[in-house]
Amino acid sequence: MKAKPFLLSALLLLSLVGLFFEQRIQPVRAMPGWSSPIAVEQHLGIDILPSTVQALNGTMWLAWETNRYRGDSFYDIAVKTGSLGTNGVGWTSPVRFTTNSGYNAGPALVQLANGTIMLFWSYKAGSSYNIYYSMFNGASWSSGTQATSTTLNDTLASVAVGRDGTLWLVWTRVNATCQTCSTDQQLYYKTLKGNAWSSEVRLTSDSNQNFGPSVSVGKDNVVRVVWSKGQASQNNYQVYYKTFDGTVWSSETQAVTSSTADIHPSLAQDRNGTIWIVWARQVVLTATTFYYVLFSKYSVNNGVSWSAETQMTNTATTVDSKMPDIVQSSNDKSLWIFYITNPAADDDIWALRSSAITPVHDVSMLMFSPIYSPLNVLQYSGGFKTIGQSPFLTLNVTIGDPGDYTEIVQVTLTIFNTTNYVLHQMAAVVSPGGMTNLLFKWNTTGVRPAMYGFIAAISPVPGESLGNSGDDSVSGKNVFRVLPIGDIDQDGWVSVVDAGIFFYNFNFGCGTPSRYNALADPDNDCMIGIIDVGMVEINFGIVS
Repeated sequence: MKAKPFLLSALLLLSLVGLFFEQRIQPVRAMPGWSSPIAVEQHLGIDILPSTVQALNGTMWLAWETNRYRGDSFYDIAVKTGSLGTNGVGWTSPVRFTTNSGYNAGPALVQLANGTIMLFWSYKAGSSYNIYYSMFNGASWSSGTQATSTTLNDTLASVAVGRDGTLWLVWTRVNATCQTCSTDQQLYYKTLKGNAWSSEVRLTSDSNQNFGPSVSVGKDNVVRVVWSKGQASQNNYQVYYKTFDGTVWSSETQAVTSSTADIHPSLAQDRNGTIWIVWARQVVLTATTFYYVLFSKYSVNNGVSWSAETQMTNTATTVDSKMPDIVQSSNDKSLWIFYITNPAADDDIWALRSSAITPVHDVSMLMFSPIYSPLNVLQYSGGFKTIGQSPFLTLNVTIGDPGDYTEIVQVTLTIFNTTNYVLHQMAAVVSPGGMTNLLFKWNTTGVRPAMYGFIAAISPVPGESLGNSGDDSVSGKNVFRVLPIGDIDQDGWVSVVDAGIFFYNFNFGCGTPSRYNALADPDNDCMIGIIDVGMVEINFGIVS
C-alpha cells in the first residue's frame, strides 16, 4: 500500500517526460495550401473593401462598402456574421449598418479584450470624410462617434488591438484641396487607451503618395503597418513596412518589389506565429488594358525577412482580384482571404481558404494579478497581524494554451523596484484550449514600501515557433503597492489624514467597534495607544 504514492508520482513523471520528448521531435510544418475561390457575397451592385474580424466566441464578422441600398454613388456599410466551415457556409443575411443620408466608405472591424466589437468607417456628411466608430454591445450598435476631424478627407482606416489593450487606428488622409501637390496622401495614426484617445500623429511625410494601410499587433505586442507608396504619375506603387516596438518606430522597408502597381496590402499573423502580407498587383496587358491579381508572402521570423511572393489568384484577364483582407479563423484553424472580384461584371466578395494551420505548439502568458488577503486590503510590508494579513503576498500568474498539444511550462516571476526579487520557478501542465493558474508567494518582510512592477516569463517551450513565443512573457511597471505601517487610508503614504484617524481613535479598543480601526493598532493589543502612535510616527511622510 505504501508504494502507491510513489507509483503514482512515477507514472506522472513518465507522462511528463513523454510529453517533453513528443514536443522535441515535432517536425517543422510546411506552409498551407489554398482552396479554389469561394463565393461569399453575391448581389447586384457594387460590394467592395471587405473587413473581417475573428471574434473570441468563434463568430466571424464581415463588413464591407456597398451601393445596394441606395444605388449609384450612394454607398453604405453592410455587416453580416458567420461560422467559417469548409465551404464558408453559415452566414447571416447582410444588415445595413449605416442608415444616414451621407456617404459611407471603408469599414474596419476589431474586437476589444472585453469582447466589444468596434466598427470604424469613413463618413462624409458635408465636404469632407472623417472617421467614425460604433460599438456592438451584444444586442445593438451605439451611435456613431467621430474619431478624426479634418477639412480634408480621412479614408481607408485600419485598426488593431495589442496585448496591452491599446487600440491602434491608422488611416489615409487625402489632401483633396490640393490639385497640384506632389504629396496628397499620407498616413496618420492615433491610439485609444481605456477611454482616452491620443492626439493624431503623422506616420509618413515624404514626397510620395502613401495610402491604404493595414495595421496588425503581433503576439510580441509589436505594431506592424504595411501600405502602398509611390508616385501617382508613374503608377509604381510598392508595398512598404514599418514597426513600433513600444518606444520608437523603425525605418520603413520595402516589402514588395515589382515593375507595376502593388496596392491595398493586408497584414495578419497566423496561429503558428507566421506573419502574412497579401495584396493586389496590377497586371498590364496594353497601354490601356490591365487587371488585378492577388499575391502573398510571409515571414517566420517576425518580419526580419520575407519569403518569395506567391500568386494567389489566376483568373481571366477580364476579371479582377483586389482589395484583400486576411484573417485567421479559430473555427477551422485556416487562414481566410476575403477579396473583391467581378466574374459577373459587378464587384462581389469571394474568399480563399488555406488548409488548417495545425498542429502547433503555443503557450501564452495571459495575466498577472496580486491576490490580497483580507480582500480589498492592500499588502503591508511584512504583513499586518492585527487584520490577519500574512507577510506572504499571493501573486497569481495565468497561462493559456491556444495550441494543439498539452504543454509543460516552467514559469519565473520577478518583482522589481530598485531591488529585484526573483521568486522560485514553478511548473505546470496546461491542456490545449485551457488555462492554468500558478500561485507564487512573495515574502514582504523587510520589503521597502513602494510601487512594484513584475516580469512573468515562460521558459522556451519545445516546438513553439519564434512567432508564437512572442507572448510567452508579460510585464508591467508600477503595477501594485506595498504599504508602510500607518497608511490607514491606503493612499500610498502616511500623511496627516492617517494621523488624524489615529488621534480620533486614540485610547479606544476593540470593545468599542465604532471607534476602533484595526489598521491603527499595529501592535495588535486591541487598543490604540501610545505604542501604536510611536510606530506610525516612525513612518510619517513615507510615500510608497
